[in-house]
Amino acid sequence: MAMNEKTKMWVDRVIGFAVGGLLILLIANVGFVGPLKSQKLALETQLSEIHNGAVRLLDEAKASVESKNYDSALKTLDTLFVQQPISAEAVQGKLLYASIEATVKKNNQKWEASVGALKASWEKTRSRELRAELEKNMTDTLNKEWENSLDAFRKTWEEENT
Repeated sequence: MAMNEKTKMWVDRVIGFAVGGLLILLIANVGFVGPLKSQKLALETQLSEIHNGAVRLLDEAKASVESKNYDSALKTLDTLFVQQPISAEAVQGKLLYASIEATVKKNNQKWEASVGALKASWEKTRSRELRAELEKNMTDTLNKEWENSLDAFRKTWEEENT
């Protein structure tokens, strides 16, 4: 029986240690692991929101480029660079930024090259319009002056021809 009691005592100890270990694991899970899991979930949510914000800003900049609103696209990309400087979207944004700057420079060069011809065409058209307006005004003025002077001319004519 001594052997049986000794075996029983060891079994009871092993069971006691197992139950104690399980209790310690349960307490650790509730006390430490649970809050860590909720913090992890909160951080994952925050990272997702940050990522979504970066994606939204990049998409907004791309839409502005498609509508040829380059100033708005550059401002949106600047916001992306400030808020998410090391995101993958910021890297794509830097490439897009360089592309926009090149497009704006190219458009400005085209504009500068066409300004002279545009001015010459405008001057020609506008001078025709102004001359026509001046001639009409001059004709109207001459007709009014003629009507005002007609009586005086008639008196002079009658004096000379009578």
